[in-house]
Amino acid sequence: MVLTMVPGIFAGLESAQIDYDAVAYRTSVILCEDPGWPADEDPWEQYDTKHKDDIDRLGLTISSTTPNILSKEKVTSFFNNNENLTLSEEDYRTKVIFGDIPYYYNISLKIGDDPENVTGNIAPDSSYGYMRRLVKVKETGYARIDGWDFNKSHGTITALNPRIYSGFSLTFDYNELQNKSIDEAYRFMPQYEPASVTIFNFSSSLNESDVQSVILTKIRLKKDGTEIPLLYSEYDNDTYRFFIDGVQHTMQGPVEIKDADILRYEMYPPLMFSNEIGSSLNLAFNMTYTFKPDESMEHYYFSGDVPYGYGYDYMTEPSLREGSMEVLIW
Repeated sequence: MVLTMVPGIFAGLESAQIDYDAVAYRTSVILCEDPGWPADEDPWEQYDTKHKDDIDRLGLTISSTTPNILSKEKVTSFFNNNENLTLSEEDYRTKVIFGDIPYYYNISLKIGDDPENVTGNIAPDSSYGYMRRLVKVKETGYARIDGWDFNKSHGTITALNPRIYSGFSLTFDYNELQNKSIDEAYRFMPQYEPASVTIFNFSSSLNESDVQSVILTKIRLKKDGTEIPLLYSEYDNDTYRFFIDGVQHTMQGPVEIKDADILRYEMYPPLMFSNEIGSSLNLAFNMTYTFKPDESMEHYYFSGDVPYGYGYDYMTEPSLREGSMEVLIW
């Protein structure tokens, strides 16, 4: 009788086996086909560590309409290369892997010849779920200004006042940048991506025998003609970084730049105008030239007002790089 009853005692018990491949597949879909959440006005990659509990999902795509095309800014934040945001193992488990089981994981992304991005645990030799996805990563566009092209304005001076006040500016027109006829993968998106301006060959384009000094008096941002109130004297902020030959400076000035070859300005999202259709932002470099007191010759200086947008020789537009992502779950 006992032998007859034993099979019935265990009839309702089955061995539970986890399909790790299914979990790896689901995780890869979230990473490679979803922009994460929040995704719109304040996308998750712009959150800091203090507010990371407000992040629901850690998807990496530019948008929900661009599967397998990843945002470089999202990738940077996801692999903990963003100094403002630090993700823990628990964050990865609850915001990208999901489920009640505390899975172990190893997620890697290789982009071209760059060093591999990796997060997670050391993978075992076997018994894990695996998924590999071919992806593309969007490289953001930027402006690269050659000093020889813009050091062509000329003027006259007097012996009493051997100075010329000049300016160089770039205009970010929201309507042009957000041209809906251009695919998101190749579109400037300043509400989500950084914008950068590099002026090179600055000192080499000057006439050394004519120029005594060049002072960068200040850099200012204006929205629709009105100066934006910022803490221009701060180095560390969420808005910008400015470098002279690789050394960080503020926008406040004044600073001597006669011997500077490279001026680099980086502006971080979201740009303060990015949600206002029809608005524009102007980035202006104000300079003061002091020339040797020779009134008989023309004195050349750097100046100009150019758009930051599509189709210009000095602009490098957004592009895509090949990559592959591997997800291991166990």
